[in-house]
Amino acid sequence: MDKSKVLKKTGIVLVVLSGVFWLLIPPVHLLKISTAWKAAIDVMLFVAAEIAFWGGSYLLGKEFYPKLKEWFRTRILRRSARGKHFPDIQERS
Repeated sequence: MDKSKVLKKTGIVLVVLSGVFWLLIPPVHLLKISTAWKAAIDVMLFVAAEIAFWGGSYLLGKEFYPKLKEWFRTRILRRSARGKHFPDIQERS
């Protein structure tokens, strides 16, 4: 397998893994452990999510982040707020 394909797949896995780490943060507060442990686990998950995201972004290359930003603006923000709270987002015809 080509080295660039391996790096791209690894980058995608890391970005998806960062999303999994983010999704694991809220359920931590449902655990029956002390508040200090909850905070420690939250911090560890946050750091792991950031490292995975930026590491994956680095492996995917400089064209990845603008594509992700555009996808987020068009899919997520317009669907949730229809752009009215975000003046820099303009409707496309």
